Amino acid sequence: MKTIWGTFEGKEIGVYILENEQLRLEISDFGAIIRSLFVKSFQKDVVLGYDILADYVRDTKYLGATIGRCTNRIEKGRFILNEKPYQLALNNGPNHLHGGIRGFDKRVFDVLHQDETSILLRYMSADMEENYPGNLDFSLSIKLVGQRVELEYRGLCDQDSPFNPTQHSYFNLSDEETIHNHSLRIDADFFAPVDPDGLSLYPPLPCHHAMDFKSPVLLGKRLLQNEPQFILAKGLDHHFIRDLQSANPFIELTYRDRCLRVSTSSPGAHVYSGNYLDLSPIGKAGFSNGFRSGICMETQFYPNNLNNDAMPKGIVKAFEPMVLHTTWEFTRITEENHE
Repeated sequence: MKTIWGTFEGKEIGVYILENEQLRLEISDFGAIIRSLFVKSFQKDVVLGYDILADYVRDTKYLGATIGRCTNRIEKGRFILNEKPYQLALNNGPNHLHGGIRGFDKRVFDVLHQDETSILLRYMSADMEENYPGNLDFSLSIKLVGQRVELEYRGLCDQDSPFNPTQHSYFNLSDEETIHNHSLRIDADFFAPVDPDGLSLYPPLPCHHAMDFKSPVLLGKRLLQNEPQFILAKGLDHHFIRDLQSANPFIELTYRDRCLRVSTSSPGAHVYSGNYLDLSPIGKAGFSNGFRSGICMETQFYPNNLNNDAMPKGIVKAFEPMVLHTTWEFTRITEENHE
């Protein structure tokens, strides 16, 4: 079902509703933004957002947005691909972030298909848009399957091109104004440290001490620790490398008996604890959207991999489609496991 939400640059913008017995999701064709995700067993909308389209148009925190072509920071906005240098916009201090001045989060998508529980959105990114090479045919499929939200990103390009999309929803499973009483578990042995500008560095470091999330830890307590990486980033703002041999869900976020499990085919995820959320604009139904009011789990390739030795590379080869999957599963559990 489509509801007209407003207009952007003369184009009619809609919100589309997907619903099954467990979940209700609202997504817009503006930025392929997930505006709402209501988990019926929680009786809770678990993602941050805004009431009006204008707030998403001026948003700089990427609430609910689909990110492309490349999520995360690219050092000095530079990379060399097939021996040709490229210079991207510097929209985050000295670096390029989340696709540039006008990434996919500020583009209007076409809706190719929708039914009660699924939707397929498409965006054609032209050659040299935001200075990325190649005509990229990008699509995002979202399906509700029981308690799961299944996301599929697909890219097909006529040239080799950087490709590292993600979904930037901020989750809060509680009725509280911060995620400090959430527990977080990440099935990772290595993480990417950051520099003072938030750029992920290479090589990765072992997940020791405060950066070890292999067992569930209470976020509010953990982020108070005197960890240099937390001080630099004002909290968590770090990429974790998925343990490819593990059968466990990659990430688990828990509040009391409410649990979100994140699984992905991507080799890692950037976990961001909302350290720069600042109350502006005010969120849905007057929610503050303030400091650490939500947490992002952005499944992706290693950041800045065009400029370091991380493998695999976030590059879609010419005329060879790349497909990436991420699943969010919402369950109720009977026991808490806090640090």
